[in-house]
Amino acid sequence: MNSIPSPGRRLTLPGFSRWLVPILRAMLVLASLLLLAYWLTRLFSPGPVAALPETHVTAPNRDAAAMLPVFGLGAASAVVATPGNITLTGIFADRGGRGFATFRLAKGPVAIFQDQEVMPGIRLHAIHNDRVTLDSGGILQDMPLKQARPPGAAVKEDQ
Repeated sequence: MNSIPSPGRRLTLPGFSRWLVPILRAMLVLASLLLLAYWLTRLFSPGPVAALPETHVTAPNRDAAAMLPVFGLGAASAVVATPGNITLTGIFADRGGRGFATFRLAKGPVAIFQDQEVMPGIRLHAIHNDRVTLDSGGILQDMPLKQARPPGAAVKEDQ
């Protein structure tokens, strides 16, 4: 009837309790460490930074006429030119075929992006490193970039 063990006797637990106590003890230590880490982080971490104002990003202007002042060219007027008056003066392209080409028309110099009209009825179909392809009513025509002579280059004369 004596349910209290004597000081010399050790209390024994039934079978599964022998491994359950160390697991519970380890879980209690782990939970204590996690709580300690959480509160130390909350106490010693820097406060929130001021929120930046919300900005709205707009798509870039793809109008080639807006880029003409960058190259020292003025805005061109809307004069209809004939296909014979188109002269390719420059190509600005990357490896992916994106970029723009500059043309000299009767109305003056213009810069055109791919799939924009060079003049009514003629569209810039593709841009390559050395040529452009124009689409005139479904007919594709390549226009090569003519290499200009460097300034001061002497022309050989046959004597």
